[in-house]
Amino acid sequence: MNIHFKEESLFAKLIKATIVQLEVGSPLYGLQDEHSDRDLLCIYYPFYNQLSSFTQTHHQLQYKAQHIDYLFVDIFTFIRNALSGDSTLNFEAIHIENLQYTSLGFLYTHRAYFYNYQISKAYLGFANRDLKQYWQQPSERDAIKKYIHAERGFLFAKSIFQKNFILKDAILLEKRQNFISLSLSARKETLKELQNEIDYFRKTVLTTAIESGKLTRYMQPLHQKEIDTYLQRLKSLPYYQYAQTEEFDLDLFYTVNENGLSYE
Repeated sequence: MNIHFKEESLFAKLIKATIVQLEVGSPLYGLQDEHSDRDLLCIYYPFYNQLSSFTQTHHQLQYKAQHIDYLFVDIFTFIRNALSGDSTLNFEAIHIENLQYTSLGFLYTHRAYFYNYQISKAYLGFANRDLKQYWQQPSERDAIKKYIHAERGFLFAKSIFQKNFILKDAILLEKRQNFISLSLSARKETLKELQNEIDYFRKTVLTTAIESGKLTRYMQPLHQKEIDTYLQRLKSLPYYQYAQTEEFDLDLFYTVNENGLSYE
């Protein structure tokens, strides 16, 4: 979930501190339709008072402007989220090809460093959530979206384990088209089979992999050190110089940490 804000002055600050903008959402998976929104992920360098504050949150900031949803996350939270599973979108973003041509290209080059137990388990958790919510959806389109999100979560969890992760897999389109054509009873059976596959993979395959050391829990210490070395080089960029001369309104984080997220 995201922290929504409307202050234009904060939006302008965040844009100026942004290192990289990436288009995210359904186009990443080839699942967009005429109703899909446009989402831009903006990875920014944290402001100096963020760096000296104890408070942090894994939630991203969201600003709506001209039919575009801007999602903001600082580079350090971005990397932590990509490893912890607190935002699978951040994990997916390091697989966007355009990233390799930016100052954060090292994340794309070393994306396999992020293939761990936590992120795979997170995808399975989201898949379970979407399956449970399938019958609660207000429309056919929303229900099918929940089903395909569950399929995608399961597919991504398996591909992380197999170390062959890709964002756009034609099998998802095939599964969506096939599911649409099914009768109600056949859909129920498909959802049940998918749930059983998810449960087996989580309880048997992933558990065995982490116990045997086949899958890292977080990231190899040597790789953590390497990523930190790359991050230090960002201090030579103009985004860093700007962010260190401006303040960020930490009240947004203080409020969320105490009261949780709420929308008007």
